[in-house]
Amino acid sequence: MLDIDGTATFKLDAQVADDIDFAATARVYLDDATIVTTDTIFTLNDGGDETMIVDGAKIYMPINLDKGGVLNLFTNVLDAKISDIITDTEGAVHDNPVINYTAAVGASADDVKVTAVARTASDTATTYKVTVSQGAAISQAYTAAVKTSGDASAYSAFETTFNSDAATQTELVKQLAPQMDVIGGSSTATRAMTGTVQGIISNRMASLRSGDSSLVGMSAGNHMSANSGFLQAFGSTTEQNNTLKGGSTVPGYDSDTNGLALGFDGMTEDGSVIGVSISASETDVEGKGSGKSKNAIKSMTGSLYFDKPVASGYIEGSLTFGVNDNNSSRKVTAGGLSRTYKSEFDSQQVSLKIGGGVPTELDGGAFVTPFGSLTGTQISADTYTEKSGTAADNLRLKVDADDIDSLIATVGVKVNKVTDMGTPMISLAVNSELGDKTINTSNTYTGGGTAFTTTSDVEELSATLGLGYSYGSDLVSIDVSYEGEVNDDEYLSHYGSVRLVSKF
Repeated sequence: MLDIDGTATFKLDAQVADDIDFAATARVYLDDATIVTTDTIFTLNDGGDETMIVDGAKIYMPINLDKGGVLNLFTNVLDAKISDIITDTEGAVHDNPVINYTAAVGASADDVKVTAVARTASDTATTYKVTVSQGAAISQAYTAAVKTSGDASAYSAFETTFNSDAATQTELVKQLAPQMDVIGGSSTATRAMTGTVQGIISNRMASLRSGDSSLVGMSAGNHMSANSGFLQAFGSTTEQNNTLKGGSTVPGYDSDTNGLALGFDGMTEDGSVIGVSISASETDVEGKGSGKSKNAIKSMTGSLYFDKPVASGYIEGSLTFGVNDNNSSRKVTAGGLSRTYKSEFDSQQVSLKIGGGVPTELDGGAFVTPFGSLTGTQISADTYTEKSGTAADNLRLKVDADDIDSLIATVGVKVNKVTDMGTPMISLAVNSELGDKTINTSNTYTGGGTAFTTTSDVEELSATLGLGYSYGSDLVSIDVSYEGEVNDDEYLSHYGSVRLVSKF
């Protein structure tokens, strides 16, 4: 008779006993170094019955048992009680995020076998309340850490965590996956920074228009001379809160951008404007997920822009190119690990914006201008492999991000009024993303496994509020502007700028 009412580790197969009883406090570990698939673990001489496994008992399978592997856990149990024994066994074997263990009748009618069944990414997501992308990642991380040799601490972390409770397992799942809070947030921040530069250019062209349309910009000032330049400081802050989708929490991010833009332009005889601008900015993105991920982005952009007055208003456009230097990091602290993964890579963007407006003069020097625009942007990033301070780290990621093709349609209205004390402005707009609705990356762990895809959603609709004030003379003007953008997916972005314009 074998009674187990505490912790026991079995390193050999073919354990023989007249009978066996697992108490509620039993914790039975089957050694991963010596027990392999098809082994028979317990042979009972007198046959087990429905009382041999008490509720609360736990049986931990070898961590390296292949998906699809089988152990003959019990042989020679009572045939009449095997249905109850199978139910009790399935309740006792300890599942993990990668494998669900199922009990069934073995080769003989008095045998109970346990099979390791691979979980799908969706099943892992549902069970552990994580995203499907995280469910896909943990399966491949398991292959890299457990099925590939060379990273003993990663193997140990999986063994410790997979034999722990669901909360501990969930933390490992979240940390080992690519951190889409910062991956997606960095792409969004890059697109927002490009949009900020385009907004600066649009405001600049508004300040140079002649006739009624000179008053339709966010911070439109007095008409400048045929040749002039501007220097503008700008900054923005963005908060994407955590959201709940499909029962799982999708981590958000915070980002802060500071930059400086410089431009020069000239005006033709018919009032059209042609100009060039460059900008430099720095953006810090900080994720809100378990991986404590961050990205520091240094960006340089160059823009060509034009503005042409027409009979009813104006047409404007800008073409912007940008390059970005990314330095990102994430941490893994679950399962006893203490690892920091870093990466350095370049990304690029090109954006074309075409827009126009139709100003209408009201009484008292006020103007109302319906406006609209289309902005197409493509963002691409180099493939990169993470670096780690741990030698032979099998959990480093190789990340290949898909190009992002964005097409944003904007419609809105601006109201401004010329006074002796300057020109105040307010605008409201609605923006619709007609391009890609997701940000996707293909990922592979350096320790092995197949490539898997992670996805971050892009919200389709947002609304923008703009405020501006301009004051100046024919020689110099100063403009202050603010813009806020929100959507119904817990996203809020603030942008502000101060511009000094001088003729030459």
